[in-house]
Amino acid sequence: KLIVFNGEIYNYQELRRGLTARGHRLRTHGDTETVLHLYEDLGPDCVKQLRGMFAFAIWDASSETLLLARDRLGIKPLYVITAPWGIAFASELKALVAARLTAGDLDWPALDAYFQLGYVPAPASPFRDIRKLEPGHWLQWRTDGEVTIRPYWDLPAEPAPAPLDVEHQVVEWIDDAVAAHLVSDVPVAAFLSGGLDSSAVVASMAAWASRHGGDVPHAFTARYHGSDAARADETDLARRLADRYGVRLTVVDIQPDIRDVVEPIVHALDEPLADDSAIPTWSLSQIVGGSYKVALTGIGGDELFAGYRRHAGLLVAERYGRLPRALRGAAAPALRSVVARNAERERFRQLDGRGGARGGLAAALYLDYKTYLADDILALSDRLSMAHSLEIRVPLVDHALIERVFPLPAQLKIRRWRLKALLKRALRERLPAQHYRAPKRGFVGPTAAWLRRELRGMLQDELSPARLVRLGYFNPKIVAGLLDDHFSQRHNREGILWALLCFSTWHRLFVEQAAPAPDITARVAGVAGSVGSRSGWAE
Repeated sequence: KLIVFNGEIYNYQELRRGLTARGHRLRTHGDTETVLHLYEDLGPDCVKQLRGMFAFAIWDASSETLLLARDRLGIKPLYVITAPWGIAFASELKALVAARLTAGDLDWPALDAYFQLGYVPAPASPFRDIRKLEPGHWLQWRTDGEVTIRPYWDLPAEPAPAPLDVEHQVVEWIDDAVAAHLVSDVPVAAFLSGGLDSSAVVASMAAWASRHGGDVPHAFTARYHGSDAARADETDLARRLADRYGVRLTVVDIQPDIRDVVEPIVHALDEPLADDSAIPTWSLSQIVGGSYKVALTGIGGDELFAGYRRHAGLLVAERYGRLPRALRGAAAPALRSVVARNAERERFRQLDGRGGARGGLAAALYLDYKTYLADDILALSDRLSMAHSLEIRVPLVDHALIERVFPLPAQLKIRRWRLKALLKRALRERLPAQHYRAPKRGFVGPTAAWLRRELRGMLQDELSPARLVRLGYFNPKIVAGLLDDHFSQRHNREGILWALLCFSTWHRLFVEQAAPAPDITARVAGVAGSVGSRSGWAE
């Protein structure tokens, strides 16, 4: 048997003890071999025992089957091609493109979804023959070409009553998740924005260090300079928390000349992803990655405790249409015929069917977990941090924590239009009072101003009439009108223009500059011949 593994298993030491007691002899001390031995006992069900973030492949020569699995929430990526010539998989889409295993045909329904949502929802990818294995699923491939895909986990379907001491329990549950994510052979840092979620994680890290005599956490926060920077600055809140717990705080200055980072960001993301938190995430990861290999963040708190404004009114569709209807008018006829298919609505219908009897807030949060969190926030944070050899860990996306909090009554999470009411009450003894009164800002920079000034030249180049005519996807006159609206400040076209800029840059890197695909069957046969027979390489 052979395993290829990406990620971290936080409970691997506990699993190793059980394997050893059952007679397994492990030759290494890490989590990868643990997964392989667990597979020997349980087969595909081994994934149910794992607590962590992972994507892995196990080749079983005895049964001539390949097992692919992805963690429950989609923290780690896994791309797959299944074809008559066999199967290919990778953690990065660019690996499959570079290996020329894709025909390169664009998946227009998936790109329709991108222009509606700002990301490509699983299982689609930008290429028609490349799929993403969905979170909480495994795939089994046999040498006769048979492919089986099964879910092994989902969010709790039934509501659960709150314990009498629910606020105390929430703190304990968060502490348990953070403690699990602190298991590491190297020091662990933290991203601290000043918001509730990252503050909760850093406070929990400080509490753990106090109880166990560990080092005081080292947190990093972003401070913006240049256009309209003050509106995105949360360093004051971060300092208040750091002072309260004696946390070492490093303020990372995000400089105004950001033109040189857009292309590396798009390349690292693998897919068009129109989330403007990419720039601060990239910059912060670059600095933190210079000193640390692991860092915790507060990602996942909005989905767990109902932190988005749309949650208050249960207006799930508010976000799903937020990236701009104006793009429908900007689309050239060939694309517009596809846009009308409303691919994103079809994806939500599929997920709604899985959601069972969930309704109201639970249904909204379920969709957030299955789409926005997995395919936007987690994808962005993992890929941009790993580009700087930094492993981001997300304790608020721990499945054990989610199984406890997600089923709690909606009225605990939102009270009198107060978002995250449960989390705020639970943390009232841990966080400074200013954290509860501060408006929600999100981990984003002054993107609208950047697009008018620092990124103006890049926008004009990427969206020039000549380039748009050559691509044939968008109406140059309408795009020119969007640019004029934004530059003149007549209308804020930030969302539309950032989406177009990301797509155009991605298309240039992954389509226009990609080598033409060869005869894939012949190419794969050549690779197999150079490797040798199955029995010779899968041991």
